[in-house]
Order: sequence, then C-alpha cells, then structure tokens
Amino acid sequence: MSTCEFGLLSGANAVFHDVLYRSEPVSHRGQARPANFRDGLLGPRDNPGQNILRVFGGSDGDKDPAEARTMASRYVAWMALGGTLQLIPHDIIHQVEATKILGYSRPNVAKALSTNSKVSANMLELAKGLCSTVLPDPNPIGSRFTIPQFSDGSLVSASAYPFIMAAEAPFVRNTGDWEMWMSLCARFNASVVRVFTFEPSKSSNSTPTNPRFDTNLVGLYYAESDGLHLGFPKNAPVLDHNKVVQVGVDPQTNYFPACLAPIDDPSHPVPQFQLDAFMRATSAAGTSGGGMPACPPEFLSGGRALWRYGDDSDPEAAAKARDNIAAWALHGAINAGMAVFSYLSDRTVYDPDHPPPYFNECQLLP
Repeated sequence: MSTCEFGLLSGANAVFHDVLYRSEPVSHRGQARPANFRDGLLGPRDNPGQNILRVFGGSDGDKDPAEARTMASRYVAWMALGGTLQLIPHDIIHQVEATKILGYSRPNVAKALSTNSKVSANMLELAKGLCSTVLPDPNPIGSRFTIPQFSDGSLVSASAYPFIMAAEAPFVRNTGDWEMWMSLCARFNASVVRVFTFEPSKSSNSTPTNPRFDTNLVGLYYAESDGLHLGFPKNAPVLDHNKVVQVGVDPQTNYFPACLAPIDDPSHPVPQFQLDAFMRATSAAGTSGGGMPACPPEFLSGGRALWRYGDDSDPEAAAKARDNIAAWALHGAINAGMAVFSYLSDRTVYDPDHPPPYFNECQLLP
C-alpha cells in the first residue's frame, strides 16, 4: 500500500491523536485515561522508540529492534480491539466513526456495525464491521450491510459489483477509501473465493414458460489448501476485485476472487439474455472480458468452505461458519490497527527526519 493510501487513515489518526495524547479523562462515563503515545509507547520525547525497545525488545543484554517493533504493533492492535478491562464511552467511538475521509463523511456507518454493540474498549469495532462488509458476511447481525442481489440478471437498488462498491455499502467511493479497506482486510488475510450461482427467481416475472433466475452468493471457500482440502487450482481462471480475469488466486493482486458455480438443474438452463447481462455486470468497463469464470468442479467438491449456503440448517456447521466469518473480520481489523501503528511510529520513531507525506502531499513522494 502506498504512503498516500496509508494517508487515508489520517482522519482516524487525527481522532486517535486528539483522544490518545490528552491526559484528562474523555468522559465521566469512561473508566480510563487515554494513552499518551507521544510520551509513552512511542517515547520518551527526548529518545523516541526507547520505550518500545525496552518493553518489547527482549532480554536486557540482547535487545532486538525489529522484534520490538513487531511486538509493539501487535500490542497496539490487541489493546485497540479491547485488550483491557477498561471501557471507552460510545461518544468517543462515534468520534472515530464520524471522522471524515478526505473531506467526505462515511456513508451508511450503521450498516457496518452491529446494533448489539455495547460500550467497550474496542476502538476497532468499525474496522471489524468494514471487513465484514468486504468479505462479505452473508448473515449480518442487526443493522449490518446486507448483500445485494443480481435479480433477473441485473443488479438491483443501484448496487454494484463487487459488493464493497454498492451504494448501500459504508465506503467512500470518491477517494481511495474502498480500495484501501479492500487491501487492509483481504491482502494480509486468508484468501477467500466467493462462489456465485444462478437460482430460480421467486419474482412474479418468472413463469414456467419464461423462467428467470437470480444470481446469489452461495459459498465462501478458502483459496489455499490446508493439506486435507484442495486449494484453488493455480491454472484456473478467476475474477478479481477489478472485474478482470486472473489465472490462479494471488492474494497480493486479487482481493475479491470470485467464480460461478453450475446451476442445480441443467435441464432448465438460464436464458441467454440473463447470462449475457450477468457477464456484462462482472466485466471491467471498456473491456471485452467474458465476465465471471466458471468454478473448477474439483474445487467446489474438495475445497474447504468458510461458509456455504444451507449451513444454517446444521447447528454445528452454522456455528463453525460464524466463527470463521468472525475470525476473518477480526484479522482484518488487526491489520488496520497495525497499519495505524506503522503510520504513527514512522513519523515519530523510526524515521522522524523523513516522515512520509500526508495524504494531500503526494507531490512530495519520490
């Protein structure tokens, strides 16, 4: 990720700076003083980084700066996710949620958060919700974002593909916001292949003589083999987040791998006009791409599922799928916390004489 993309986090960083650098309690409902990064974790002021080395660098006789930085970033992510018994009031969490990104307010924030969220020490609740949208979570809780549907071969309610681009999604599309979150959530996480298929539509437009189909997300499969299950074949085509067909799944360049599973009943084929509409919707604009490729049959039968449609009918499978989804979103939130640490520490500790440009100083990049 480029410096300018990291700079998109600067809005949240400004709130963290405002909240964490002060010494007074943030609210009478709070139970803790904000952390003083400048004099504490990233300090002391007269010798930046010494505290990180002292606490996280190992034994006194053999300090390891690289190990200290790694462990400190993990510590920040852990604490930001609620690794304390103290609580942060909702008004502070809402400050972070309401921060503008390059002058734009984040839309549909409530759709990235569970209505069941309580006062906690989790400063990364929003990040976790955004990563749930990136996955996407097929069974959202409370008011969270629901997956748009390809209905009658077309996208409905101004939705877009991939889902992170939908008008209902909580991302700013005027800036690099959605690209940044796609990267933070997916690039350093387990790579997941989204599996779609055509299913008979329940629309009144569908009749026995003129059948219509919807295209639904029916599975999330891990792209890598775990030794017991197959991974996605390295020579098979797969769609990426830019609606461009790649060969094999490369987590560094493909943040939203997707393929199309065959229909359940081949004797009732999907009308060609619907196939054509779906393929156009999943092809990059201005290209002659063929749309979403078919899923390799061996991957569907032998791959490892993170979630499959129908899991809800089996309590054990449903519970496992919920755990998988929560773990993926949590991992993405950890990535976001570590990115904030890297951004702040680079400015104050590791290269204070050559800090990276702010988001609006891209002309200063080498």
